[in-house]
Amino acid sequence: EVAEPIFAEDLERWQESVQRAIEQGVEHRIEMRITRKDGSIRWIEAIGNVIRDEQGTPVRMMGTAMDVTERKTAELSLHDSEAANSAFLQAIPDLIFRLDKNGVHKDYFIPEAEESFTRADKIIGSTVHELLPADVAALYVKSIQECLDHRATEIFEYSLQLENEELKDFEARMVPFGLNEVMVLVRNVTEHKQAEREREHLHEQLAQSQKMESIGRLAGGVAHDFNNLLQAILGNAELLRLKLSHDKKLRCHVEQILSTGQRSAELTRQLLAFARKQTVAPVHADLNELIERTLNMLRRLIGEHISVHWHPYPAPLPVLVDTAQMDQIVTNVMLNARDALGAIGNITVQTSIVEVGSDESAHADLTRGRYACLKITDDGEGMSESILERVFEPFFTTKKIGEGTGLGLAMVYGAVKQNRGEVAITSTQGKGTQVEINLPLQESVPASLSVTEPDIDHTDLTHEARVLVVEDEDAILSVIKDTLEHKGYQVVTAATPSEALAICRDNSARIDLVLTDVIMPEMNGEELVDRLRECRKDLKFIYMSGYPADVIAAKGLLNPGINFIHKPFNVRALTDIVQQCLQHENTGIT
Repeated sequence: EVAEPIFAEDLERWQESVQRAIEQGVEHRIEMRITRKDGSIRWIEAIGNVIRDEQGTPVRMMGTAMDVTERKTAELSLHDSEAANSAFLQAIPDLIFRLDKNGVHKDYFIPEAEESFTRADKIIGSTVHELLPADVAALYVKSIQECLDHRATEIFEYSLQLENEELKDFEARMVPFGLNEVMVLVRNVTEHKQAEREREHLHEQLAQSQKMESIGRLAGGVAHDFNNLLQAILGNAELLRLKLSHDKKLRCHVEQILSTGQRSAELTRQLLAFARKQTVAPVHADLNELIERTLNMLRRLIGEHISVHWHPYPAPLPVLVDTAQMDQIVTNVMLNARDALGAIGNITVQTSIVEVGSDESAHADLTRGRYACLKITDDGEGMSESILERVFEPFFTTKKIGEGTGLGLAMVYGAVKQNRGEVAITSTQGKGTQVEINLPLQESVPASLSVTEPDIDHTDLTHEARVLVVEDEDAILSVIKDTLEHKGYQVVTAATPSEALAICRDNSARIDLVLTDVIMPEMNGEELVDRLRECRKDLKFIYMSGYPADVIAAKGLLNPGINFIHKPFNVRALTDIVQQCLQHENTGIT
């Protein structure tokens, strides 16, 4: 028995110690808690020996009990502190170590879960120069010096090739420790840096996309005014050519005007293609057949000194595209590849199928699904990163003045986007360039892909046909009037919609056809035609505009059954659509 009650959890240990002393003849020693009469709890250290009689039978135990409360409290406090520190360290996913001012490791802690930190047994006593690559070690030495000099935290990042050949990113946080040492916490930030790089890439893609959209809107707006100017220039030049059939010298000058004007019109079309505002006529087609047809045409243009290798996918690749745009796309990419090769080289053209998943980061602009993939690769000089970043910008070119407009790849970009696809270019200087184009794969290719051209009967109807031309640009109004009159039509002109309405309300003014601009003051062309047809229900009409196709479509003027001609147009195109419209119902020509 003891004077004071023993804590229940200590009693069993006390009893076991006493029993062992009796049975084995060893000293009884134990630390335990007791509750004193005043209610205080004390730690005691009990030491005793068993006293036996002559026969060796235990008769009593004699010993001492010492109050060790202060020492035990200190020990328990130290133990709790060490346990807390250990738990704290285990919870930190960092490598922690201590370095002296010379970069010698004095102490370290490596998380058990962190397998990327190796050679822990070799750390203490080693220098940073022995454990790390020279450039990283130099960074550590510099940071140690700055940390100790300024008595402030130093934070720096570095990459390290580990023993398993994996490249990891680390962040080191260094703080002063004493006068000549620093504590360093090193964290593996590989996943964070990768996510950061992906976010930056997506941000760059978004910024690039927004920039291209802004340039596209500008291009579309410029194209309208430019097309109106070209209409006046080309129209007057064509009329002049018709009247100068016997004057070869002057006719030569006119031909030069026409040639330059047509080249300008082509530039406008390329701008509209980049801006994705061309009129698109998609049809079902096999991508393999489209590519092969274009390659057959291009081989002679590319030249015999360059080898073209064609590797089509073994089955049809049905796509829904504008075939004329596809010809332009392939032609521009192939000619760019030819220019990159110079004297000799190889161009490889291949098609395949690409599966895009919902989490596919490599095809950020594509929705989930199957795509027909066209890759055109050359082994030419390649491009630098700075050039690659601007390669789709209109008017950006690395060619000499007069050798290129800088619109080829801009047109490719816009046309591919307009056909609901994606285009990407990868290139390495000295190793060549690859252009990858992905277009949505369709379920099947229709049995017949032929398109029947409208049957235009050129029987002379001009002696009785009367055309009302409505156009707010005086120069265009004049040239269209002269062109139609030259072809024998009777022409009435109106510079405003209200003037056109006044003409039609005059019962004596017979009108067979209205040729009207779309965007005008007072009202647009569609509204004007609706008002005119209130007076004459059988009135035929043709819309014309220099605005991009998407603006016209927003007005509902490119739907089936609508006749539309895009500026700038030539004499033949104008007379053909007028002739067809007079002969047939409004069946739709664009």
